[in-house]
Amino acid sequence: MSARKKNTAESNPSVARCCRAYRTAWRAVVNAPGVSDSDIDYDEAEDKGERAFANAIPPLVGLRNVRNYIACVAHGAARGFIDPKDVSSLLYAAQIAVSTCRAGSKKEKSLVPRRKTSKSPLPA
Repeated sequence: MSARKKNTAESNPSVARCCRAYRTAWRAVVNAPGVSDSDIDYDEAEDKGERAFANAIPPLVGLRNVRNYIACVAHGAARGFIDPKDVSSLLYAAQIAVSTCRAGSKKEKSLVPRRKTSKSPLPA
């Protein structure tokens, strides 16, 4: 069982995965073997963590992934893992994906053949 509280952003598994990717990449730089404390490049650690966070964001495929994508982008922006200049375009991409999903589901419903009903249970 996780030590996370239920009402935190990381209670969302996708956000937790993105944060875990950030921490893993950050720690890989900070705890690199043979690097002394005075030689640790924290800027590089943050850059690698931010790239790992971004790479862990779910793809914009399906409404559930879009919701998780939005949660990851919002959390990443709030924590400073995503450049504020990029947030608007990332959320706009999510908006387009949502409208595409909705349009696609309406189109799929219209493509489902309707069953013809006859008055007689026997074939004509």
